[in-house]
Amino acid sequence: MTHDKNDRSIWRLKNIKLTDGEMKFRFANGWNISYGDNKQDRQLESDGENMNVSAEIYDIVLDLRDSKSSKYELMKIIE
Repeated sequence: MTHDKNDRSIWRLKNIKLTDGEMKFRFANGWNISYGDNKQDRQLESDGENMNVSAEIYDIVLDLRDSKSSKYELMKIIE
């Protein structure tokens, strides 16, 4: 993922192919800091549950601007 040009609290990943399964956000290739989604409501929780994903190509946005209400978006890319 790369930082947004205008806001380093926003991370982006474009055209990523995911397979059916689960995902979670983690930092520095480790599990000391990770975010999941306990309610599947696009609001992230520290050490939260894995998020279910389907096999698609996505643009992903991770928004960490508000540490008490971090969120994410998975946008399917239609080809």
